[in-house]
This record gives sequence, C-alpha cells and structure tokens, in this order.
Amino acid sequence: VVYPHWLPPREGYVKLNTDGVVFSSRACASIGGVEARAMLEGLHLAWNKGFRKLELECDNALLVEIILAGGTTDSS
Repeated sequence: VVYPHWLPPREGYVKLNTDGVVFSSRACASIGGVEARAMLEGLHLAWNKGFRKLELECDNALLVEIILAGGTTDSS
C-alpha cells in the first residue's frame, strides 16, 4: 500500500522510518549499505529501548523482501 504522506503508527506501536535513494534519471534504486545499516541500527535501538511493537516503514521493496525472507543478498 502506497500512502501519499506519513501516517502515525497504530496505537501502542512506535514507528521507524527509513528512506532510500532513487535515481529518476536512470530509473533505478539503491539499497546501499547506508539504508540497510540505518534500518538495522534503528531496529536495535528500538529493541534496546524496550519497544516490542514496532512498525517499520521503508520505501525500498527489495530491502523489505530481503528482511521478510530472513536472508541476505549480494548487492554488488
């Protein structure tokens, strides 16, 4: 689901937002180490602060698929 703007998290949840890079002139996107690392650090921070109900919002479908699949990929 694509939302036109940011929405607050559901009641009882906190929200972690990350944003990637899209090159419109080349019609490609990049997850790069920075976006993936920011997401990982954000998840660690939320977990260490005691948050267990977390909504993760990311505009990168490939990165979300990798996380949901529980795997990794070579993004050379």
